[in-house]
Amino acid sequence: CISFEKSVYAESFGGWSVSFNNGAKGEAYIDTENAYSGVSSLKIINETPSAANVYAGAYYNVNVEAGKKYKV
Repeated sequence: CISFEKSVYAESFGGWSVSFNNGAKGEAYIDTENAYSGVSSLKIINETPSAANVYAGAYYNVNVEAGKKYKV
């Protein structure tokens, strides 16, 4: 479990990254008890009241090649 309290912080989880921004606080961890199509899932817990531009996000970087088509 990773606890986030910095204004911008990212931690990698199996290729995924989680970022808490602009004062957002919370935690994220790999959950092996609630997997959907694989063996685990990424659980993000928000500990910050709703506010403008205060958010957490998960993202995964994908390398793409010119001239190829990709379906998302």
